Amino acid sequence: MKAKKIILFIFWLLVFVGVVYVVVRAGSVCDQRTCKKYSIKIEVEYPADTLLYIADIENVILEHDSIIGKPYNEIDIYTIESVLKQHPYISNVAITGDLLGTLRIAITQRIPIMRVINKLGESFYLDETAQVMPVRSGASAHVIAVSGNIDTTKHEWNALVNCVKYINNDTFLKNQIGQIYIEDKDSYHLIPVIGNHLIIFGTPEHPEKRLERLKIFYQKVIDEEGWKTYKSINLKYKNQIVCKK
Repeated sequence: MKAKKIILFIFWLLVFVGVVYVVVRAGSVCDQRTCKKYSIKIEVEYPADTLLYIADIENVILEHDSIIGKPYNEIDIYTIESVLKQHPYISNVAITGDLLGTLRIAITQRIPIMRVINKLGESFYLDETAQVMPVRSGASAHVIAVSGNIDTTKHEWNALVNCVKYINNDTFLKNQIGQIYIEDKDSYHLIPVIGNHLIIFGTPEHPEKRLERLKIFYQKVIDEEGWKTYKSINLKYKNQIVCKK
């Protein structure tokens, strides 16, 4: 019985060694394989918000390495990935070479969630991590606009980003809130897509209950009384809505 266990142990050990050898050997062969071409794939969560194109990636790569005709082990993949990750539109990069000689470059574009226009007229996007993304000529993302008394790109964005993410995750609110206007740090206004009223929101911190009250108000009150009934909807006060006609 003991001899049988020893034989089984030796058998599986040899299998393991064989698998490791094959993997290492295949990796070595792959490293020496010549790159015949490259394939670039850009993943964008919402195609309408595409800001990044294959030509952009090609330009960055070719500035740092001529990859066609080189063995994989002579291509500086680490540097290429590092440079691409510095691009303001890119959140993730993965580069792999297959056994057929194709270098596969997978890019994930950052997701813009708002477009900011500061008081100097400068414009840029912010993604869900408050990362600044420049506006691109000829391309635009369909996101909430934020304008008003904004000094620079160094504005404190975290609370507003969380507020916008909450709006974007609710289909009704996303379709109804088109713009946010900042008077000062304690006075934010929401501008609706439908209706001529102003939504006085207060600060962007902890927006959940206020936005839910707004949603209920729209669905249960405005639908009955009409979208032109109110001039303003004030959500600043705890557990209540103050409206003016």
